[in-house]
Amino acid sequence: MDAEEVIINLKLLSQVEKGQKLITRDAYLNIEGPYLFVPEFVRRWRRQDSRHETVKCINRVVNDAIALLKKDPTMTPYLLSAKPGIMNLKETYSMCHQTCARLDMILDKIKVYDTIEDPDL
Repeated sequence: MDAEEVIINLKLLSQVEKGQKLITRDAYLNIEGPYLFVPEFVRRWRRQDSRHETVKCINRVVNDAIALLKKDPTMTPYLLSAKPGIMNLKETYSMCHQTCARLDMILDKIKVYDTIEDPDL
C-alpha cells in the first residue's frame, strides 16, 4: 500500500463508531451504511466480507503504516488517530473473543508509538 492509501484508510478507521462494520473489498476501507431492504448478513456474504477479513485488512493497514513510519515520522498522528476506531470495532465484536484478541494485538502495535508521542509516560 502506498502512503496515500494508508493515510486514507487510517483516517477512515478513526471515524468508526461503536456498532459500525467495515467494508474491506476495495483498496480503501469503507464504513458500512444502513440499508433497509437487504439484510446485513446477505450483503456481507455477497461481497465475501467477514470479521476475519476486517481484522486482516486493519492489520495490513497498521503494519504498512508502521513500515512507512520508519521512513516518515509524520505518519504517527494518522496511526494514533485510528486507535479509537479500532477500539470501537472491538466493542462491536465484543461477543467474539478471538476477534477482540486480534484487535488487541493491533492496538498493542499502535500503543508502542503512542508512548513515544506522550512525553509524560
